[in-house]
Amino acid sequence: MSPTTDPSAPAPRPEDHSDEPPSSSRFQRLDGQAVRRSAAALEHRIMTRFPDRTLWEVCREVVGLVDEINAGTGISRRRVRLARLLSRLAMLAVALFLGGAVALAAVDLFAERDVLGPLDVLPLLETIINDLVFGGIAVFFLMRIPERMERACCGSCTAFAPWPT
Repeated sequence: MSPTTDPSAPAPRPEDHSDEPPSSSRFQRLDGQAVRRSAAALEHRIMTRFPDRTLWEVCREVVGLVDEINAGTGISRRRVRLARLLSRLAMLAVALFLGGAVALAAVDLFAERDVLGPLDVLPLLETIINDLVFGGIAVFFLMRIPERMERACCGSCTAFAPWPT
């Protein structure tokens, strides 16, 4: 049987599909205490049915995450959005600063000499390479700030980590 005719295979998702519930859905907001009770009941059921397995620990971590969200101590979407905006502005500032540094080095080089030899261009090439390397490192870390904030709430979650912690 080919994978395309397998009835148990999930249907392909359309490109424009959003994971958010529709705006008319009554599940836009969930009752935090009801979610906590359900997760705690599931933890208890798994622990009593499979005492030798550690699957119940995953439910305990879900209960902990629900408690964190209910307490409001987690990273809010607004703060992540603000961090994303500020990191993008910082990336723009880094790019403008480094571009300006290369432009100033080029102006300085061409203003000093009428005739340029190949060795006269070496300081400019060094400046360009240094700016590209250090600017790339700065942009890489600035891009990752919002992602790190989103994952920060799960810093204690070890059940989902792909490697032992």
